[in-house]
Formats: sequence, C-alpha cells, structure tokens
Amino acid sequence: MTDRAGTALGFTRDVARFAGRGGGVAVLLSIVTAVTEGAALALVAPLLALLAGGALPGRVLTRAFASMGIATPFAQLAYLLALIGGLWIARGVLAWQRDMRLAMLTMGFAEARRRQIVMRLAAAPWGQVAAMQHARIVQALGGDIARISQATQMLVQIAVASVMLVAFALVAVLLAPLLAAIALGLLVLVGAALALLLRRTQDIGTLAVRANLELAEASTRFLGGLRVAASQNLQPSFVERFEAGLAAVRLQQVQFIRQQNSARLIVSGAALAVGAVIALVGRGWLETPLPQLGALMLVLSRLGGPVSQIQQSMQQLFFALPAYAQLTSLADAIVPAPPETGPVPSLPDGAPIRIESVHFAHPARGCGSSPAPVLDGASLTIGPGEMLGLTGASGAGKSTLADLLVGLLAPQAGAVCIGDVPISGAAAHAWREQIAYAAQDPYLFHASVRENLLWGARDPDDAAIWTALEIAAAADLVHALPEGLATIVGERGALLSGGERQRLAMARALLRGGRLLILDEATSAVDLATEARIFAALRAQMPRPAMLVIAHRAETLAFCDRVVRLDAGCVVVS
Repeated sequence: MTDRAGTALGFTRDVARFAGRGGGVAVLLSIVTAVTEGAALALVAPLLALLAGGALPGRVLTRAFASMGIATPFAQLAYLLALIGGLWIARGVLAWQRDMRLAMLTMGFAEARRRQIVMRLAAAPWGQVAAMQHARIVQALGGDIARISQATQMLVQIAVASVMLVAFALVAVLLAPLLAAIALGLLVLVGAALALLLRRTQDIGTLAVRANLELAEASTRFLGGLRVAASQNLQPSFVERFEAGLAAVRLQQVQFIRQQNSARLIVSGAALAVGAVIALVGRGWLETPLPQLGALMLVLSRLGGPVSQIQQSMQQLFFALPAYAQLTSLADAIVPAPPETGPVPSLPDGAPIRIESVHFAHPARGCGSSPAPVLDGASLTIGPGEMLGLTGASGAGKSTLADLLVGLLAPQAGAVCIGDVPISGAAAHAWREQIAYAAQDPYLFHASVRENLLWGARDPDDAAIWTALEIAAAADLVHALPEGLATIVGERGALLSGGERQRLAMARALLRGGRLLILDEATSAVDLATEARIFAALRAQMPRPAMLVIAHRAETLAFCDRVVRLDAGCVVVS
C-alpha cells in the first residue's frame, strides 16, 4: 500500500469511526434520497411517451393505472406529473435532512481533532511542549484544521455523490441496458485517466503544507520584526522577506487551481463525447425509441453531476490530505504525561523550599550526546515568608530554575524539595496548587478586567479583589477605566500599557495566593516610584508567602531580603 493510499484510507477510517451511528443514519438518508430521485427520473420515459401521444410503455405501470381506474391519457398524464412532483418534493426534504447531518459531522470531526491536539498539549510534560516548534502548533490548530474540515466535507460529498451515481446508473440500466453499459464503460475509462492526476495533486498539497508552515513561522515573528524594522527604516526589506513566504503559498495554490481546471476540462469534454456516442449509437444502430432515448439522456445528464462532484471532491480531498498527515504526526509526537498514581504526599507547613545540587540541561541547546548544562550543581533555599532576589546574565538559567521550582521541569540530578518531600509526580501537582506566578509579559484574555483577575483565583469576593489591586498599585488604574472591573482589556491586554498589564497580572497572582509567589521580571515595565509602592505593600502582607523575585534592575533587587546570582550553572551570593 502506498503512503498516499494509506493516508486516504486512514483518514476515511477516522471519519467513519467518529461518525458512528449518526453517520449510518446519514448514509441511509443518502440512499433513500438517491432512490427517490432515481424513481422520479425513471418516470420521465412514460411521461415523454404520453406527451408524444403514445401509450404507456411497460406492463407494470399500465397495470397499476388500470387497477386504480386511470384509463384516459389525460388522467394518466396528470397522475404521472403529480407522482413525479411528489417524489421530487420528498427528495428535497430528504436531501435537507441529509445535508444537515453531514454538515454537523464535518464540523464535529474537525473540532474533535483540534480538541485532541489541545488536550494532548495540556497533558504533556512542560519540557516537551517548550521544545516543540510553536509555529507548527499554531499552523496545526489553524490552517491544518481548516483543511481537514474541507477534506471531511469533500469525503462526505464523494460518499453522497457515489450513492447518487449508483442510483442513476441503475435507472439507466433499467431504461436501456446496452446503451447504459456503453456509457458507464466510457465513464470508467475517464475515471482511470483522472486518477493519474491525484498523485500530483497530493504532491502539491504536501508542498502547500510546508509553505504554510514557513508562513506561520514568519507570521509569529511579524509584529516584533516590524517594530525593529520600523525603528531602522527597514520596512521595505522586511516586507520583501515576508512576501517571499506568501509567494510560496500562492504558487502552490495556483498549481492546484491549474490542476483542478485541467481535470474539470477533461470531465466536461468526456461528458459531451459520451452524450454524442450514446445519441449516435442509440438512434443510428440500436434504433432506440425516442421517449426511451430521451429519458436515458436525461438520466445520463443527471449522472454527470455526481461524476463531476466526485472528480472535484477527490482533487480537493487529496490536496488537503497532507494537512491530515501533518496533524496526525503532531498528535503522535505529543506524549501525555502518565497519570499520577498512589497517595499524594503531605507538604509540610512552614517548611523551607530547597533546591539541592540540581543539574539540568536542555537537549536542544547542546550538541551530540553531551548537551551543555544550564544548571550544574545549583543549590538554593527559600525560607517561609522570605523575599529572595535572583539575578544573572540573560540565558544563565533563571527561568529554568523557576520551572524546576514549580515542578514543570524535573532535574536530571539533584532534587527540589518542600522540607524533606521531593517535588515530583503527584507531589508536584499538589505543589503547583500552592504557587502564584506573575511574568514579565503576562497573558491576558480578551475579556473584562474581572474575568482576567479571577483566572486561577479561589472564589474571592470584591473586597479581596480590591485589596489585591491596592497592593499591586492598580486600584486607581481600574477606577479610571471606562467600566471599571467590567472593562474589556483587548487581545492579550492590547488596550493597556505594558506596566498596566504587569500590575493587573500582579493582582491576579495575589488573588490566587498560596505559599510561593514568583515574580519573573514582573515589574520591569513599571516606573520606580510605583514599583516601590508595590514592594512595600508586598512586604507588609501578613502572613506573607515566600517570594522569588527574578530581576535585572538593581532597584528591584534592593527590596529583597537577600539576593543570589546564577553564574556558570551555580547559585552564588550576589
């Protein structure tokens, strides 16, 4: 089995598994719809015979009308028209029900795949997530999911069109077996020729996935890069480099459209050729009666719709399949952390937080089998209620040490303990419930101030909210907002300044509370006078949590009880 066929079969199998019983109902509706339309088309031959002044062809319909007492040609014509109209209305109602179910299936499958990626990312160890290519994740959750939704829709359309094709083919065989066999044989030959184009279509789709990933990487750097470019009057060259990614995507789209148009042209030409052959053979060789030949030509014209639909849908399906393969590969690469088992150890109250001879290296930062260590024998103790400052050069490992401290990363040697209890497994999960974190670039939702403050908090009342805002020097800021706590802050807090975002994030961390507050450059965008107010309020808290203050500014570190520095992977007194 080729990789292409394997991908198509795997995708079909996943969609069928997701569809379940609801998919079976949709298939049944498709069959009934096709049978209803086929029955209506089969009645066109006797209708044409009556309109031409002849008698009803076939004994079945003649006996049926006779049993109902419908004897005159006019009455037979009226009943035939009523029957065809009723069947056509029923076909419309059935098709509406079918399409609604299939639309829900299409949307549901794509969303299920998106949810799978999100849930796996949420359950994966942080070290694994941090090492992943973020542009790949963004592309998977955005563009790849959209193409999978399109592929699902195309697969559904192929299934529906195939059912209709079989129904129309049966009607054609009933009307004129030999002519129908000739027409279907010619269509099979056309289908075989079109199948050769599908390989090229999937190759184009693979190139499109790569180009879109490269564009996603460029997009994630766009705003930051644009700021640097604008500060140096380099916007034209920056735009040129960004447009190179757009050009690659556009090239693949153009190639796909060219491929699709070529296939459409082949189908259109083949349809005309088949019609001409059937007309010539039917009248010139087999001398098929005109009503019968007319009804067959009508059925064949209807049969061309499903054939064209299958051709176009197959082209789009194979163009989108590489996105499904990419998403499946990403999902397989995300390995969720094993579930925690056993009792959760008790974390002793009032115990110090200890980092003991910790060694940690990021594999991506080193070469071969000996990656360069970020921390090498680092040891540190934070006492209850102590405000400890941590500084060091960029890249010295300050954020890595914080990730180890909260249990997001596990040391490759040494231990992180609360008292004598190592922070690992279930204990790490329990420990994170006791941690509040405020970062340099805080994440804010496109929601109200209140909703952002309550993220991670433990059901605080309004008094607690305003107390936290006072400590973070953000109460006056919120009072000045147009709708106070109900004010929307914009995407990632875009309607606020950097210092305002940091103060709201500080208040959010204070509302969460716990035994350890980590401030990772959390006031770097706040002016010195406001920062002094914040740290004075933090020191005045009773009881006061242990605090790790990661900072470069000497003014910030001056508020701490003591300051240590990371140097060559070790913790030294600053």
